[in-house]
Amino acid sequence: MRRFYVCPKDVFEGLHLIAGQLLPRYNLFHQGTGSHYMDLPGGFILLCTDFASEWAENEWHSQPEVARLTHPTLEGNVPLAQLHSQPQWAHKQFKPKHFAAISAAIPLAPNDTVWDLHSKLKAAGWVGLQLSNTY
Repeated sequence: MRRFYVCPKDVFEGLHLIAGQLLPRYNLFHQGTGSHYMDLPGGFILLCTDFASEWAENEWHSQPEVARLTHPTLEGNVPLAQLHSQPQWAHKQFKPKHFAAISAAIPLAPNDTVWDLHSKLKAAGWVGLQLSNTY
């Protein structure tokens, strides 16, 4: 299943050593489903993607500038605002600036979850930012 991330656009477009070659980081993502993003204020993007492999996912998650939103099926009921205020979510690197950037583009309520964000993006016509074609 695809997931949401917030990161600076230059991190997404930056280079990463992959199989002995410096390639754009977006090469970490699944070739069939690709990745889609929307620009957010402050030079951030909201990215929706899946990965080519577990190694690629770990490489993306290891980037210190990459903030992860909750996993849709495992953590889909967690309010996004809690990601920057609850210690158990610190590993996701999601800060108040990330929540503010998303909320400036797609208004979020304090109790909105990743699925609420998905529904709002879908309603706004952001087809590429859907977590699944099924939902």
